[in-house]
Amino acid sequence: MELRCADLGLQCSTKVTGDTEEELVGKLAQHAADDHDVPVLNQTLIDYAVSRAHAGGEGR
Repeated sequence: MELRCADLGLQCSTKVTGDTEEELVGKLAQHAADDHDVPVLNQTLIDYAVSRAHAGGEGR
């Protein structure tokens, strides 16, 4: 699975990838905290991000 911040409407070129939904969300949460000053993803953000994710590579 992969997700780019741009897939969520953000002006950020980061691509987050994971083998599972849980891995993807964990990496996305870390990126959001580190680079976007969003310390916690609420369930609405998680659900939206997962809905926008698509098949892709692994790791970040």
